[in-house]
Amino acid sequence: MRSRYNLTIIERTWQLADAFVIARGAKTSTTTLEVQLSDGSFMGRGECVPSGSNHEDLAMVKADLQNAALSFEAGANPGDVIAAMVTGTGRSAVDCALWDFRAKQADKRVWDLVQIPVRSTVSSCVSIGIGSPSDMASKAVLLRNFSTLKLKLLGTGDIERIAAVRSVRPDATIIVDANESWSPAYLQTSLPELEALGVALLEQPLPRDADDSLCEIDRCVPICADESFRNAFDLPNLVGKYDFLNIKLEKAGGLTSALEAARKASDLSFRLMVGCMVGTSLNVAPARLLAELCEFCDLDAPLLLAQDRKNALAINSGLVGLPHQALWG
Repeated sequence: MRSRYNLTIIERTWQLADAFVIARGAKTSTTTLEVQLSDGSFMGRGECVPSGSNHEDLAMVKADLQNAALSFEAGANPGDVIAAMVTGTGRSAVDCALWDFRAKQADKRVWDLVQIPVRSTVSSCVSIGIGSPSDMASKAVLLRNFSTLKLKLLGTGDIERIAAVRSVRPDATIIVDANESWSPAYLQTSLPELEALGVALLEQPLPRDADDSLCEIDRCVPICADESFRNAFDLPNLVGKYDFLNIKLEKAGGLTSALEAARKASDLSFRLMVGCMVGTSLNVAPARLLAELCEFCDLDAPLLLAQDRKNALAINSGLVGLPHQALWG
C-alpha cells in the first residue's frame, strides 16, 4: 500500500541584524516558508524564500505549496507532486524536504545518497551592502577574519566603493555584484578598473533581458550570471556571455534540479558559484552540498539575521561547516 504523505507549511518572518542594501532596495527582514514532509514515521524539512527577483511573490508560492499539500493528502507520490508545481521557489522547498526525508528514512546523509564527497568546511564570502565608500571600507575592516568579500554595487560611484575597500583590505579576494544595475557603457569603461583593483568576479552587471552585449565585450574580469540563470534550460542562451553561473536552489527548483544544472553547466565549460536567498540555516544547508561543486561560495545569509533557527550551520570566519542531522540532510 502506498504511503500517504502530509505536507505542513510554516510561514515566519525573521528580522535582520542590520538593514541590507542592494541595487533593488533595502531589506530589514525576510519571510521564509518552511515545509515539513511526513509519512507518520519520518519527517523531512525544507525552506524557501519567495522573492520578486524570481518573479514569484509570497502569495504565489504559498498557493503552490497549499496545492501540493492537497495533492499529498489525496495520496499522490512526491515525484508527481513536485513535477506539477508551478513555482521554482515552492518546488525547491518540497524537493529539499524530500531529500531530508529520504536521508532520515535511510539513516544516511544526503551527500552519501548523491555520492558527492564533502569537506568538513568550505570557504564562503561575506556580503557588504551598498553604502558610501568609507562606510563599506569600515565594514570590510570589521570583517578582517573573512578572506573573501562580496560588495553590492549600485551603478554609480562603484569604482570608488571598490577602491575604498581594496585600500583597507589588500589581502582580500573581492567579488562584486551589481544586481542588474549597470549599463553596457558603464560596464565597458569599468572592467579595466575592476581588473586593476584585483576584482576576482563581477556578478550580473546587466539586466537579464539585456545581456546580449556581453558577447561583444572583452571580459578581462570573469562575469557571472545570477538573475540571467535559473536552471539547465537557460544554459544554451548563456554560452559566450558569461564565464560563471550562480546556482541558487529557489531559481533551479530544488537540489535535484540544481545538481542537474551544475553537471550540464560544467559540460559546457561554465565555472560555478553557489548562492542563496536571505534565509535561515535550513535554507542554506542543501546549498552547502552544492558548494562542493563550485569555485566560489556565497552562503553567508544566516549571518545577516538577528537570530537564526536551532541547530544552525556553523559559520566561523567564512568557513561553513556541514549541517547537523537535526537541521537537514
